[in-house]
Amino acid sequence: DHGPGLTERMGDLARLHPDRPAFRDAMTCLTLSELDRAAHRLAQRLHHEGLVGGDRVGVLVDDSVSVAVSILGTLLAGGVVVPLDPRQVRIPR
Repeated sequence: DHGPGLTERMGDLARLHPDRPAFRDAMTCLTLSELDRAAHRLAQRLHHEGLVGGDRVGVLVDDSVSVAVSILGTLLAGGVVVPLDPRQVRIPR
């Protein structure tokens, strides 16, 4: 047995220490409970959009708290995180 996974551990931490800072960037500080709620909302949205377990989800990795929400939300939805370097990704206009 490997013990609880990342998503379970983050949920446990959010319940035990809801007001502790989880991630901070230049503009925002997310508490553990805010991170947990935002990640669950994203997981629900991904399911609504048709994501099924094992689907890959690209996540632009920068220095914002949205990366933490995107990674945790993807994992909660059963997706596989594919980190993308924003300097290497061309987004169509």
